[in-house]
Amino acid sequence: MMKKALIACMMVVPVTVQAVDWLDDVTALYNGTSFDESKAVAIVEDYRKKDEAAITDLEKKAEQAKTTGFWGRMRDGSYQTEIAALKAQVGFYKKVERAMKEFSENKKEKEKFTGGLKKLTHYKKQLDELKAKYRAGSGGLSKVKHGTVIAAKEAQILTYRTYIKGLFLL
Repeated sequence: MMKKALIACMMVVPVTVQAVDWLDDVTALYNGTSFDESKAVAIVEDYRKKDEAAITDLEKKAEQAKTTGFWGRMRDGSYQTEIAALKAQVGFYKKVERAMKEFSENKKEKEKFTGGLKKLTHYKKQLDELKAKYRAGSGGLSKVKHGTVIAAKEAQILTYRTYIKGLFLL
């Protein structure tokens, strides 16, 4: 029962929310005018390989930890959910790699992606400016005001990241 509930919860969580770090690394490559596709593909490939290694490690641990009874079933279920989540991430990374390799043929998709990276970089710069204002603020009211704006900007960045990652799912 618990295993089914965990798997059901995992299916509800979108894959795009799970894979976070690669987009920061790819965004750092974009300088506003040029985008190195080969380096971006290498970054995503590196993340995919790390997750594939984690899958094999978890499968080994799950095989070694197999026991009978309630606790054995619970432990096995937790390994299986982690493995399933990592396999979903690996599949997503493969889609991203394929899409990035096709950027040379599909200029419109590349422009959409680089435009998204440009906008994401702009949002991050705005967030850094807001954090500087927050640190410089002396009054309690100004800190609350800037803190609220910072939280809203972070939510905007997270939403836009999810949008960019969603471009690869279609």
